[in-house]
Amino acid sequence: MHKVFQIVVVASIVCFVFLQAFVFRAPNNFPSETFLTIERGATLKATVADFEKRGLVRSAFFFAAVRDFAARRRRSRRRRLCF
Repeated sequence: MHKVFQIVVVASIVCFVFLQAFVFRAPNNFPSETFLTIERGATLKATVADFEKRGLVRSAFFFAAVRDFAARRRRSRRRRLCF
């Protein structure tokens, strides 16, 4: 049991470091103090694709995955609060 716990802890740390280094970090050429205009009626998918093209988002796929995960958590919390 102790060995399994160590493996889980090490795997968690490796995953955390990978995510911090490659997924959740801003791109190297991220523009600071810049305003972006998002057209009214633009879909989130089109907006994220534009951000990826400009270099503001490393991966539109990961951005959408994090957004979906956060939305599910918010919805589940609301349901729990309603009951």
